[in-house]
Amino acid sequence: MMSIESEVLRAIIRERAHHTVEWIVYLALESRIEIHPSHGALLKHLLDMWRDRGLPLDHPDIQWAVRLLELLEDCRQERKPEAQLEYPRKMSDGELDTVDEIIYKRRSIRSFTDEDVSRQMIEKIVEAGLWAPSACNLQTVRALIVDSEEGLSIFRKGEVGGAPIYVVICQDYRPYEFFENQIPLHNRGYDAGAVVQNMLLMAHALGLGAVWLTLSENQTQQIRELYSLPSHMHISTYIGLGWPSQGAIAPGRIRVKDAIIG
Repeated sequence: MMSIESEVLRAIIRERAHHTVEWIVYLALESRIEIHPSHGALLKHLLDMWRDRGLPLDHPDIQWAVRLLELLEDCRQERKPEAQLEYPRKMSDGELDTVDEIIYKRRSIRSFTDEDVSRQMIEKIVEAGLWAPSACNLQTVRALIVDSEEGLSIFRKGEVGGAPIYVVICQDYRPYEFFENQIPLHNRGYDAGAVVQNMLLMAHALGLGAVWLTLSENQTQQIRELYSLPSHMHISTYIGLGWPSQGAIAPGRIRVKDAIIG
């Protein structure tokens, strides 16, 4: 563990925090479980290794893991910890109208203007993707922003070749390989899909057009070579992004009663 790559160790810390401490903390806060002396020991060991290696402690995910251990110890000592738990709440009619707008009015946009998309908007879209759920909290998805002329040329002859920005969804496969006996292979695709959906919805909320597409083998190889991506960085899919120059006709969807099969 002392020699494992830092990003893999970081993913292991997230996974162990999620699976071995988080749920215990929730039960302990409700006085529904007695904390065993071994609870949290593995996560503490991993965080000690992180510190011993002089790795940054200001990452939000690392701070979250540290906070979980603090809450666990407070519960163990029968102190009353101040935990900021977030609960779902029923939204107002106005808020629900906004949610409906984002979900039901989003369309795949394939035609764009030449107007620039600000870096702030791109980062907001990427951040929305990062808040999607992921298998075992591994958070493997990375975003490659393609906006240079050389990069854009890879997409020129593709299905949608005129977007000013392409967001290539990559995944660090090292954490999956570490937990290969725990996480089914198909979860890798689910993780990428959840991230893309969040990105598409945020793009729509910002007034941008976006479309989710699939890369050819040739495009994948060109991207890997141009951006010198390491072998562990898997190229999964991509989004074309920009200001829309054309709208889309609302498609018909099957009815809810036809979709519910049991």
